[in-house]
Amino acid sequence: MRLDRVSAPLRGVLSLGLMALLSACPEEAPAPTPKPVDLSVSTVTVTRASGIAADGVETSVIEVRLRDALGSPIPGTAVSLAATGDGNVLLQPGAPSNEYGVATGSIASTVPGTKTITASIGEGQQLAQRPTVEFVTFVKPAKRIAFTVQPSSVVLGQRIAPAVQVTFLDESEQVTPVNDPVTLKLGANAADAVLGGTLTVPAQAGRASFSDLSLSKIGVGYTLVASTTSSGIDSATSTAFDVTAGSANLLVIGGLDPAPVAGAAHNVTIAVQDALGS
Repeated sequence: MRLDRVSAPLRGVLSLGLMALLSACPEEAPAPTPKPVDLSVSTVTVTRASGIAADGVETSVIEVRLRDALGSPIPGTAVSLAATGDGNVLLQPGAPSNEYGVATGSIASTVPGTKTITASIGEGQQLAQRPTVEFVTFVKPAKRIAFTVQPSSVVLGQRIAPAVQVTFLDESEQVTPVNDPVTLKLGANAADAVLGGTLTVPAQAGRASFSDLSLSKIGVGYTLVASTTSSGIDSATSTAFDVTAGSANLLVIGGLDPAPVAGAAHNVTIAVQDALGS
């Protein structure tokens, strides 16, 4: 309907009706004012608090929950994380707090120690809760054992010196500080000798020392074999060594006739022996 064809009185009625209709429509409600984050009610937690290897790889996840004074979640707020100590690899939250008021990051470290975590919002406003994360020295597993002090040739009856040493090594050939026992036995043993001394010794910081080893017979080319109960570690064989006789200090004469006859021939034997009769 064209208003220019409507009579003046009718146009007035229509205008009044339109104004009444517009006045009856509700005004758009203003956006709610966001409530402030309560620094004491909000929380900062970690998934792992201790025993994390300081290898730069193992992590503890940090979860920040932003809440107002009534405990309601505060979404859309940026969170920054900080940690005390050296060698930290700190992953900041990738986005502001979600609809549940949660923002997450993580921490790893290459330096052992206890790290204190701090979460901040806005202009450096720090949340009251500050959890700690303990990183410990990273120990690579042992991959093999090796003779790091080889057995040396020895005089019969004496102890092998210096003390034989067997060491646990990791894949980088570094000492692994384990305390597992190491056992020695004879490998090459042409003389059928017996190995004496303390044959099983617990390692101390990855090294097992055998200070009282000896062999029962003279022989050439003996070897020692070391083994351990550690899973997946093969035995190791030493270099060869000899056992020799001691200095001569005794003449043993045999074959003497208790009643010799003058002018008769006698078969006499003379043996040179060391102090142990070898």
